[in-house]
Amino acid sequence: MIKDILVTTGLSTVLSSILVKFIGYLFDKRKQKQSNLHSKSLQVDNFYRSLNGDKMTEVLDEWTKFLFDYNQPEQIRKMGEQDYVRNLIRNTFKFASANTVERLSNLQNYLYNNQKNGAFNPLVVLVLVAGVIVSLKKDFSDEYVEVNQLLKVTLTDYDVNKDQFNAIIKALKM
Repeated sequence: MIKDILVTTGLSTVLSSILVKFIGYLFDKRKQKQSNLHSKSLQVDNFYRSLNGDKMTEVLDEWTKFLFDYNQPEQIRKMGEQDYVRNLIRNTFKFASANTVERLSNLQNYLYNNQKNGAFNPLVVLVLVAGVIVSLKKDFSDEYVEVNQLLKVTLTDYDVNKDQFNAIIKALKM
C-alpha cells in the first residue's frame, strides 16, 4: 500500500512537472514569436525610413504649409493646383501610416461631400488638416502633438474659436 502511494505520488509529481515545463515551453515559444514579429516590423520600418527619409520630410513639410502659410499667396496658388494637391495626396498615401491615410481619407471625403452640397465649414477643414499633420509628425518623428496644440501654434484667432474647435475635435474623435 505504501509502495502504491509512493508510485502514485511520484507519477503525479512527474506528470505535473512535465505539464508545467510544457506550458512554460509553449509560453516562451509564443513570446519569442511575438518578439520576432515586432523586431521584423521595426527592421522593415527602419529600412523604409532610411530609404525614404527625405521624401517623408518633404510630405510633412508640405502639409504643415497648409496651416502655417495658409494665407500666403504662394500657398493659396498651390492649394488651387489640382496636380500639386493630387501629388501631395499620392505621396502621403505612399509614405504615411494607415492612421494617417485614414485621416487623409476623412479630409478628402469631407471636402468632396460638403463642397458639393454647400455645407462646407472651414473650421472642420482646419481640424482635419491638423489631424493629418499631427499623424504625419507621429509617423516620421514618433512624437505626438494634440490637434488643438497645433491649431494654437498656427492660428492667431484660436481662442475666439476654441469652443468650436474642441467640439469639432471631440466629434471627429481626434
